[in-house]
Amino acid sequence: MRYYLDYNSTSPLASSVKGWLKESELPFANASSIHSSGKASRALITQTTDFLSELFNAADFQIFYHSGASEGINTIIKGWCLSKEKAHVFCSMIDHASALKCQELLERFAVEFHLFPIDKNGNFDKEKLIAEIKSCEGPVLLNYTWVNNVTGVVWDLKWAEEIKRETGATIHVDSVQVPGKIKNWNEINPNLDYYTYSGHKFGALKGVGFTFFKTDFMPLIHGGGQQNGKRSGTENVMGVYSLKLALEEMLSKSRPEELSKAKMFLENSLREFLGEEGTVVASNSPRNNNTILFLQRLEAPEIVQIAFDQEGLELGTGSACSSGIQVPDRILLAHGYSKEDALRGFRLSLGPFSTLALAETIWPKIEAVLQRFRTVQ
Repeated sequence: MRYYLDYNSTSPLASSVKGWLKESELPFANASSIHSSGKASRALITQTTDFLSELFNAADFQIFYHSGASEGINTIIKGWCLSKEKAHVFCSMIDHASALKCQELLERFAVEFHLFPIDKNGNFDKEKLIAEIKSCEGPVLLNYTWVNNVTGVVWDLKWAEEIKRETGATIHVDSVQVPGKIKNWNEINPNLDYYTYSGHKFGALKGVGFTFFKTDFMPLIHGGGQQNGKRSGTENVMGVYSLKLALEEMLSKSRPEELSKAKMFLENSLREFLGEEGTVVASNSPRNNNTILFLQRLEAPEIVQIAFDQEGLELGTGSACSSGIQVPDRILLAHGYSKEDALRGFRLSLGPFSTLALAETIWPKIEAVLQRFRTVQ
């Protein structure tokens, strides 16, 4: 039996989405068309929009749909900056690559890009960041990662609200890793400006996401003027409706306390087993209910990864592979770990409906793999 433990990377389709795809007469018509089939497609989008607004208590926000995190984040960061003069963008060193990669283009348009550091626990100096934002001459956009996709560290939205209150900065919240992974995951702070989500992270179809917005921006994609011109292109009706189905299932089935118990059982077991031969990253910080990033110093990471896979355990690795060469993970480097340690990270991310019983089943398998390399040493 195989155990998928890489939910922060992507998630399997929700059972409700699979059932709909299998059993329903699927919408195919362009939602902009005025014939009956077009109106049926439009009705599904409207249902989803109304559902999302109610679920997230987002009546003060508008919404646009897109292809997922990368497009949504690019749209807001670039679209906001290009609608301003002398704009500044602040990103942390551990933000998603889609935010950080905006720097090269935006600097060609005289946008100043600022990277702020984090400490070994994945937190930032709020007062220092406030002071740096205040020192800027011109409007400021802060990209704020609510839950980090690699470590699971949670940054309280109250901190973002305080930064906005003290500086007047516009705040974009990267919410991609939030649904089902923290308590009260659908409670957004109404005083912030943007929230971006990606459907495949919570069981919807790939290639669809959405962003709540209150502050205007220049569209990234121009064309036929769909979605009030905020994101042109024929709307992805099936993808959009799958958001509703997946989040309804998440709302009804998720048990944050049970998920947290499962994670803590595995985390405590790992910490006890590894001792000085490894560590759980950012274990002293508030983190989400499903993510463990741990380092092991027993064996080369690519060998351990193969052993996990042979045991039926599908974990994510902390380091990227380029042309067959392992590259130190930038997130671990930003936390202050050495290049050697930054090659040794493994990310275990549980599904939202995981139980303590599942954790107790897979731990002996994890332990057996790690014990094998301890014995070799």
